Amino acid sequence: MKAEDAREYSARLSQGVRDTKARQRDEGAWLSAAPYGLRIADKRSRKLEHDPKTWPIVLRVFECIASGVSARKLADILNTEHILSPSGGTWRDSTIRRIIRNPVYEGWQVVAKSGRDTTPVLYRNRKGERVPVFAEGVEPVPADLVKRARRVQAGHQRGSLGTRPGVATHLLTDLLRCAGCGASMCVMGRSYVCNAHASGKPCPAPASVMRTHIDAYIVARWSARLSAAEPDDALVHIIAERWQLLTATEAVEEATEALAAVREAEAAIEQLANDRQAGLYSGAMGKHFPRLVREAEATLAEAQKRAAAFAAQTIEIGMILDHAQLGEAWEAADIPTKRDLIRLAIDRITVCKAPRRGAPWDGDARVTIQWADTEQPA
Repeated sequence: MKAEDAREYSARLSQGVRDTKARQRDEGAWLSAAPYGLRIADKRSRKLEHDPKTWPIVLRVFECIASGVSARKLADILNTEHILSPSGGTWRDSTIRRIIRNPVYEGWQVVAKSGRDTTPVLYRNRKGERVPVFAEGVEPVPADLVKRARRVQAGHQRGSLGTRPGVATHLLTDLLRCAGCGASMCVMGRSYVCNAHASGKPCPAPASVMRTHIDAYIVARWSARLSAAEPDDALVHIIAERWQLLTATEAVEEATEALAAVREAEAAIEQLANDRQAGLYSGAMGKHFPRLVREAEATLAEAQKRAAAFAAQTIEIGMILDHAQLGEAWEAADIPTKRDLIRLAIDRITVCKAPRRGAPWDGDARVTIQWADTEQPA
């Protein structure tokens, strides 16, 4: 009897604690240690305000990423200046990316994902509304700066200085995916290899391919596809949009923003699907999922409509579609430019594991290219 009474009391106490925390969270109270750059403004309300010592570092992180500085480079800079990270140690690129993605710097309540990925995501109350967490009069990071930093970090947009994060030294990194597990492929020695397998994670069929083999194969397929394209092909219109983005100047800044908004909206829909698969919407938040999807789709439709207005303008891309001129431009280009040119027409490349060790290279059998004008790999 005493054991049953104790168990019942423990259950009531746990439920009471959960209810209290849920109520406080809905009121905008911050229930744990304040995030980096912020501090608890009032112990009763537990609203947040700027920490005068570290808030300037948060703003600097957003401004640097928005300008095109890579997360790794920025981490090195902060470490060189002996600025302590949120954990009190050295800065890492993952720390930078976590700050950029965290909705709390926009002034909103967050909740951690379940499972191994504890990345903070936007919290919504029982009505599906966002909950403000900043004290009255405290300004968040400017919304335009947040959007630009996230787009640049995701690779959807160039930085304000005309650069993208990092300086890539290999042609196909970030395009390649392992067919065995879907992970990206990284460079290891003279090959591209499954990143999951290289990191010690399980992959049923880890892909590995010599860089010289697949680089030459993809360039040949890319060149042939562009040379055979007709002016009214869907791929040509997509290339035109992306070419405009690559050559954007101040005169077409609005077009750049419109195209970046489309990519950001597409990524948001994909993230919703990933979060649901990870179990984020399996509980009480599940009832909000259909409405969130509708809102995301409406945002995408609006972004596409705005981008279409700029895409309708005539853009000179004759060089891209002329075989001779394209070949000359390719030979004269550096690696970053070649990477940009490849990505005008290709969105993803999936590589299968070789049938056996030492098997001759067969690009047609092992490589699947997802062209920009197709929704599914082709």
